[in-house]
Amino acid sequence: TVFQYLLASVITLFGVYLVIVPRLRRLSHGGARTLDFFAGVSQALFGISGPIAMTRLLATFDEKTVVRNYALAFFLALNVLRAAGYIGQHTITPEIGHMMLVSAPFLVVSLWFSNYLHVKVNERVFRRVVAWIILVAGVSLFFR
Repeated sequence: TVFQYLLASVITLFGVYLVIVPRLRRLSHGGARTLDFFAGVSQALFGISGPIAMTRLLATFDEKTVVRNYALAFFLALNVLRAAGYIGQHTITPEIGHMMLVSAPFLVVSLWFSNYLHVKVNERVFRRVVAWIILVAGVSLFFR
């Protein structure tokens, strides 16, 4: 599980950096591609790419709505591919299907509320909250 600690360390470092420097300098083309690569590798190895992808988006786009829209596109594509893989491999059990149906209404309500809330949150608060979530996610991976 050396890789898990490495992933936790990298995500924690991203989180610390984002908390300390909430307004990132623009990434170079190579820097953006490097984070894209590591987000893909992290997703393939650990099933988690959100903190790395969000760090890349925050360092690429200035406006929170643009960051959210690109995050939606990224995670929607990722999850459609993941769902297709699960279906193709017959790994969705009746219990998982039931859990999906039960949790769907709660997800719809929370997504609607967060979309409503998003327009009321200013840019600085948005970036600060995302930075802290990434930091907490990284630290929590040490305790898995």
